[in-house]
Amino acid sequence: MIPVINKVRTGKLINLYMNMRGLTVKDVADRLSLGCVQSVYHWLSGRSLPSLDNLYALSRILKVPMDALVSSDAPPVSYSCSSQLIRRAGFYFASALALGS
Repeated sequence: MIPVINKVRTGKLINLYMNMRGLTVKDVADRLSLGCVQSVYHWLSGRSLPSLDNLYALSRILKVPMDALVSSDAPPVSYSCSSQLIRRAGFYFASALALGS
C-alpha cells in the first residue's frame, strides 16, 4: 500500500499551528503573496494541499518542520543509518564543500 497524505488532517494541523501563532487566513495569504484567501481556506478544509513551495514557506512562517504540517494515514517510519552510509554522506558533503570554495 502506498502511503498518501491525509488532506483533512493536514488542514487541521495547519489550522492548529496558525492558531498557536495567532495568524489569520488573511495573514497567511499575505505572507505567501497569494492573490486571494481561498487557497488557504481550501488547505484548511482538506479540499487541497499547499504546493511544495507554499508548504516550505508555511513551515518557516509557522516555525515548525514541514513534517509537522503533513499528516499521513501510514504508520510512522523509523529511520536508521548505517555507519557506512554516514561515512559516505560525510565524504560527499566534504567534497561538495571543497568544490564550492
